Order: sequence, then structure tokens, then C-alpha cells
Amino acid sequence: MLIMELYNKLLELSSYYYFLLIVSPLLLVSLIYRYRWNIHYGSLPITSESVAFNQDKYKHIIRWDKRCFYIKGIPTVLCSGEFHYWRVPDRERWESILKMYVAGGLNCIRIYFHWGYHSPGKYLYIYFH
Repeated sequence: MLIMELYNKLLELSSYYYFLLIVSPLLLVSLIYRYRWNIHYGSLPITSESVAFNQDKYKHIIRWDKRCFYIKGIPTVLCSGEFHYWRVPDRERWESILKMYVAGGLNCIRIYFHWGYHSPGKYLYIYFH
């Protein structure tokens, strides 16, 4: 019975009170969430303009359109594999493994940089072993 009375009173309220009771708490919660997000995760003014590919300068080597990727003017289908160098710690085997990729028909290699491998401790970074 109490629920029905509350429901009827809500129906009697004007749209202004509806806004105050329902919408404004939702807006407040979303603003608090956004504020807390910035405190914990921050926001960095990161852009890729300084490292973006200059297609005007290098279009004779690499270019693309919505249908194809071109290397030196030749339409090329990229067939890629992934190489985890930290899983093969002896560098003498790297060349033979990469040659096996080429023999298998791959023409592109993706390399994942494992930060746990390069940063074994807090504030400690090792790039060359």
C-alpha cells in the first residue's frame, strides 16, 4: 500500500520536481564518476602527429587506399605472424626463426614488447641484454 501511495504522489509532482528527484541525481553521479576517473587514470594530451606516417613524403615506397596496400607500387596482401623475442632468449636462433616465417609465406612480422621482460622491477628498465 505504501508503494502505491508513493507512486501516486510521484505522478502528482510537476516536471520540475521530477527533474530534481530523478534526473539531477543521475547527472551528479555521472559527474562524480568522471571526476574520479580523471583522478585515478588522468588524461594526457597525447597525439600521434609527431610520429604519424607522412604519406606525401613516402608514398613512392608505401601507400594504401580503402581497397589495397601498396609496397613500391605493387599491390600486396599482408600475411603476418607474431614473434615473441623474449620467449627465445638466445639471439642466435632469431634469424633462423624469422627465415622460417618467410618460408611459410609470411611477409610481415608483428613484435609485441613485453614490459615485464624489460622492466623486472619498479623504476628499473633494461632494453639491452
